[in-house]
Amino acid sequence: MDFLNELFEPAWLSTNFIKAEKAVKALTNQEHIAEAAIKSLDHRIRYIATKKLIDSKLLVNIARNDKDHGVRVAAIKNENLTDQEVLADIAINAHWHNREQNESALNKITDTKWLAYVIAKGSIKFNEYKLKEAGERLTNQSELIDIAKYDKDDSVRRVAARYLIDQDALEYIAKNDNDSSVRILAIRKLKNQDILNNIAKNDRETDVRCAAVASVTDQSVLEDVVKNDEDANIRYIAFSKITNESVLNNQDILFYIARNISWKWFSDYGLFFEGDEVAIRFMEKLTNQYQLVDIAKNSSFPEVRKSAISRLIEQSDFADIAKNDSDKGVRIAAIKRLNNQDIIIDIAKTDEDDEVRATAVKKIINQKALVDIALNPQYPRACLIAGKKLEEKSTIKQFYELVLSNSNFNPPNTDMWEPYHLREIKRMACLTLYGKHDWISQTREKQVYGGTQFYTTGIIEYKRCTRCYETDGISETDFRLHT
Repeated sequence: MDFLNELFEPAWLSTNFIKAEKAVKALTNQEHIAEAAIKSLDHRIRYIATKKLIDSKLLVNIARNDKDHGVRVAAIKNENLTDQEVLADIAINAHWHNREQNESALNKITDTKWLAYVIAKGSIKFNEYKLKEAGERLTNQSELIDIAKYDKDDSVRRVAARYLIDQDALEYIAKNDNDSSVRILAIRKLKNQDILNNIAKNDRETDVRCAAVASVTDQSVLEDVVKNDEDANIRYIAFSKITNESVLNNQDILFYIARNISWKWFSDYGLFFEGDEVAIRFMEKLTNQYQLVDIAKNSSFPEVRKSAISRLIEQSDFADIAKNDSDKGVRIAAIKRLNNQDIIIDIAKTDEDDEVRATAVKKIINQKALVDIALNPQYPRACLIAGKKLEEKSTIKQFYELVLSNSNFNPPNTDMWEPYHLREIKRMACLTLYGKHDWISQTREKQVYGGTQFYTTGIIEYKRCTRCYETDGISETDFRLHT
């Protein structure tokens, strides 16, 4: 029976590849070629058959469903597969591991609409170079105009607008599109200064006005924007293009920008700046204390607020900022300028941040307040600073007992404690309270850093105090290693 099956089955089904290859190459009947392309168990035979197919529907089925990547690519590359929507779908949705499928489909798309669609949706599938290369094929301006004006997909309209050169169409899009990013692309290519001027002064969208201002050349319009626009970031963009010295030195303009600029980074439209650096630079030109206070309390950048504090005079302003600013670094900067002991003590006892409390404690001279803080281990940094400033022996003893017993002060060998001298304080506490260390023997691996990892080079024997963590017979570096 097997003999009869072999006798009547097509030669391209042979398990002998050379025989099967010869048979499939000799096929001319499309029905037989289609059968080989679908039914052969050997992907090499399906590949050869697929290249010879002319049935577009079958090619679509193979391009989407064949188990072999090479066969699917052969179907996509076949000149008889021309359905642009299908090619676009394959370009976007074929599994990303088979990148050749996506790129083969993209390379065959000639329809402007579907090419724009793939470019719009293909950022995950294709690198920037490949998308740019595809975009260079978008040359039919009449079709691009239609897509840019009427396509329902914002991302597709963006692609069309990017490759438009027709000024009338660009003007229409700049004024009428309901997506600001599409309008911005059109605005960046507009040459009509009257339209740009109108958008720069009157458009409701901040980003759209920004794009227009970046292209405006009329100094009077730029001055109008820098004086009247509600957005400080746009004012700065206009300011950077102004040549009138009286405007450049106008204190109210400098203040508004320094006070309200909010973009941390901005590099579109050929402009490059960091908002906090701009604010500090402008603030340095201000002399009015009311304006400086406003910036110190209200700028969106902590670094700007800290810089403004250095220009302030009134103690009431330092107190307000030290108690109420949301950034601990700003509060610390204000505390350093503060002299009122009552307010400093209040901050040292009530601020939510231990580091801020510690900064305040450094300025306290009242011993009663220092005792209260030194005996509160909930904020260990402030506690340590206060403890070092104590004068009464009985209180110092209480402080030492707290440092040795409370878990908030363990371990003493981490870098965070270095500025607060915790090891020295614990050592002194141990010797003051007990007169000596309570040594126990310890061993540790001696390790060296070998460029990418630590290597064990031996064993170190040393002594460690059970109360204060003082060590003997081991270097500070080795003791800290891997602690």
